[in-house]
Parts: sequence; C-alpha cells; structure tokens
Amino acid sequence: MQEEQQRTQERAEGGAAAQAEVVEKAVLPMAKQEATEQAVPAEIGDQMVSQVGPPLYPPKSEPSLWQRWSSRWQSFKRWARNGFRKPVKVTEEMGVHKQWYEDAGKMTMDKLPAFVRRMAEGYAHDYGTVCHAVAAAAVAAAWSVARDKVNGGISGFQAGAVMWEFIAHWGHKEDKPLKLVDYSDMLYPQYRERFEKVISQSSFKWLREQAKQQLDERLAEEGKARALGIHPLPVHPDVLGHWRRIAAGGVPFGYQLSKED
Repeated sequence: MQEEQQRTQERAEGGAAAQAEVVEKAVLPMAKQEATEQAVPAEIGDQMVSQVGPPLYPPKSEPSLWQRWSSRWQSFKRWARNGFRKPVKVTEEMGVHKQWYEDAGKMTMDKLPAFVRRMAEGYAHDYGTVCHAVAAAAVAAAWSVARDKVNGGISGFQAGAVMWEFIAHWGHKEDKPLKLVDYSDMLYPQYRERFEKVISQSSFKWLREQAKQQLDERLAEEGKARALGIHPLPVHPDVLGHWRRIAAGGVPFGYQLSKED
C-alpha cells in the first residue's frame, strides 16, 4: 500500500516537473519576447519621466503562472482568428500606417469590424505603430457612423464638433477651455484676430477659479503637514506667485481680456 502511494506521488511530481519545464522553455520566453516588443524605448521613457515626473501607477508585479497561461491562450485565440497566420511585424519607418488612414477614410459600417480586428490583431506593433492603429480605428469608426444610412450625413460644422468631443474625452480635458491653432490661417489677413493674444472672459474665469483652488488646497496640505509634524510637498515660489497673481485678476503671459466672451 505504501509503495503504491509512493509511486503515485512520484508520478504526480514527475508530471508537475514536466509541466513546469514546458512553461519555462516555451511559454515564458514567448511572453518575455512580447513584453520586449511592446516596451517603451529607454530614451523615450527617461524623457517622459523628466517631463511629467514619476509614474502615476505603481509598477506591476510579476504575473502568476495562471496569468501567463491565460495570456498564451488569448494569443492562441487571436492567432486562430487571424487564420493561423503570424501577425505582420511593422514599424513606423515602413510607412504602412499611411494606408491605414486612407482605408479608414473610406470605411463603411459593414467593413468596420474586420478593419478594427486587423488593426488590433493583424500586426505586431512597435511603440509608434500601435498609436496609429488606435487612431486609424477611431477614424474608421467615425466615418462609418457618419456614413450610416439612417442617421449619417453630418455637416462640416458637426464634424468639427465630433473632433472636439474626441479631444475632450480621449484626452480627459472635458472640463478645460481649449484652443486649436491652424497656422495655415496666417496666409489670410481676415484671420488676424485668431492670432491675437486675447483670452475670453469665460476662459479667464476658469483660470482664476483653478488658481484659487490650487492655493486653497496648498494651504490645506500645509495645515495637515504641520499637524503631523512633517514638511508638505514643495511648490516652487514662482508657481505660488503666479497662482496668486491670476487669482487676484492678473491675466498672465501678456494676454488681454476680451471685451466679449
């Protein structure tokens, strides 16, 4: 009886060891290769950190064995949907993405799902081409809805509104005053007012409110820090002075306040 239990345990240990060996030799190298292909270049990552500070989210922990297996299974399903063809590796230097935008501009509702799937699964993207793939998919979706036979056929003014909605919601700027400058308008004298340093009443009102809010939050942080006996996070004196001037009604950077909103 004991010998039978020992043989059963040895077989189980042998199966687990074989499974671990398959994972180590086959699955993990492929996962590491995918991570390397999608990694941010070091020089770009350093530049991003220097411009915006430390990352907003903590680094991800090492994925578990189940997560790695699940990732490989999802990759296999994508491979099957792609007709068991290996995704085409593309780079920005190849210029393939230019054709994506041309195709997106001609998109219709019936062709949209296949186009979006091709953008997501038909290519092995680098750091730049994946951005073009996302943008081309968005443009294709917009054109397909705009051409829809039931509600399609939008005007140029409506198309401009679509652009602003996308900028606001994709860039999380829906509560901020924005301005888009087309410098080709400098070719025409009638557009002179578009390049004058004038800010609208509503935009400056928003700036003043934000400056006051920043100052109030700073005072609250300093109070909490003193109560805890620690130093608050530093804010440069020039920034504090800039906020105070705006809160007091000073229009920054040489701008003039428009008489009309």
